[in-house]
Amino acid sequence: MSSPVVGIDLGTRYALASVWIDGEARLIPNRYGEFRTPSIICLDQKGWHVGEEARRRAFHPVFGCWSDVKRRLGTDWAPVADGRHRSAQEILVPLISTIREDCEAYLHSMVTDCVITVPAQFSFLERSAMARAARAGGFEDVRILNEPTAAAFACESTGRILVFDFGGGTVDVSVVERDGQTWQVLESLGDSSAGGVEIDRALALSMAEKLGITLDQDDPLFRLLLFEAEQVKCALSFQGKLTWQVPIPLASSRSELSFSRSDVEILAAPWLKKAVNLGVTLWKRHSPDCVIMVGGSSRIPLLKTLLAREIPVPVRMGRSPDEAVAIGAAMYGVNGTDRLLLDVLSESLGIIAFDGTPVSILKKGHPLPARSNRAFKSVGGGDLSLSLFQGDPERSSRCRIVAKMDLQDMDIGERVDLDFRIDSGGLLKVHLSRESGESISIAPMELGVSSGDSLDGEDPEALKKRLKRIKPSLSIFQVERAEKLLGKVDMLADLEPHLYRDGLKVAARMIEAIEDEVGR
Repeated sequence: MSSPVVGIDLGTRYALASVWIDGEARLIPNRYGEFRTPSIICLDQKGWHVGEEARRRAFHPVFGCWSDVKRRLGTDWAPVADGRHRSAQEILVPLISTIREDCEAYLHSMVTDCVITVPAQFSFLERSAMARAARAGGFEDVRILNEPTAAAFACESTGRILVFDFGGGTVDVSVVERDGQTWQVLESLGDSSAGGVEIDRALALSMAEKLGITLDQDDPLFRLLLFEAEQVKCALSFQGKLTWQVPIPLASSRSELSFSRSDVEILAAPWLKKAVNLGVTLWKRHSPDCVIMVGGSSRIPLLKTLLAREIPVPVRMGRSPDEAVAIGAAMYGVNGTDRLLLDVLSESLGIIAFDGTPVSILKKGHPLPARSNRAFKSVGGGDLSLSLFQGDPERSSRCRIVAKMDLQDMDIGERVDLDFRIDSGGLLKVHLSRESGESISIAPMELGVSSGDSLDGEDPEALKKRLKRIKPSLSIFQVERAEKLLGKVDMLADLEPHLYRDGLKVAARMIEAIEDEVGR
């Protein structure tokens, strides 16, 4: 008997799991009988704790307590806990493992297959880190699915839909066109700094100010205040005002505070408007028939008001906003071979060639799965490297290195062939072949390139001085090469730092080659 495929919505605030049984998707309760498991992980002297158990410990001193780990995947964030650094991927493993155990207890079966959802704007690094965390948590067959795409599966609407997913940690907006059993994603936009947690934090700081207290954000009392702020925010989505009873550990001169819905809306407005602007952008580009709102934070009344004001098509709440993504993941897991899903690449893929030039491989919006083959020739010999990047190299804030390939003992002019493959979930694999017969398989790194990468003692001004010094001895051909190189150095100065460092290394090697030609 094959293993059941569970769908997991690993949200920033809460995680949900579901499974397809008897022709319908059912949510899977956790060990406490709840469908929502808090995405909180704690480490103390007794070991790892997750969910409700971790939440209870969060208000006490522990080695570490984290509630927004998902947004840290694929970065160099690594807090120290119990004497050593812990990556986001490692910290997520106990939570995923617990979810798997709860699924097995409910289904009375081993569970080894899952569809786990991620924000549409997740990079190759983040997607790869999530897949590795799921495998480390006990899953063997792991498929990645974009959250708004999963929500579209759960939605019964047909035609062109704008899925507006406003969750705890991110906002994702996708235009999905459904025709029968075919779902085609036309475009996705997202923002990882506009989720409900930002509103919770703003409200918590407002509460602290009214109480006349100052708390460090690592203080267990601030975690308690954040929890209280989330409860107040959620309550005011359904009622106009309330009186908040201040917990005894936070009480100062005031034991209660009054809040109205407008108090929260004033604090939330900057993030809500930022999110709505993404929806407006996609509406102008694709003219969807309707807007479907999903995600827990989509319940904030002001959000629907703003969307309805800016987008002149029906705006409605999706079925069970908190549950839609998990339900869609379960539907995709069981029917993945019967339904056709055409998703798209969220950010462009490129490579820094041997001469330092950024080369586009696959453009943003390219249909998935995708494959591309490219060949490059080295401009020098010795130990060289190629770097893969994701994003637009002309916009440094949206560009990052996702993999590096170090090649030793390269011959001058040696050719390397690269085969790029991206699956339907946006997971990247690269295969490199050299003329020497060496073959390498590359996957995105767990972390970005270390900020400690050196420039071999070079900087742009030093490179320019070296070129200026040898220019009188150069031929017309060599002068042209030098001028092109100067232009590339200037261009790289505007790129993301990791690209900049790699480009400078290439530039330094090219200058050394020219110096060798003229006898230094």
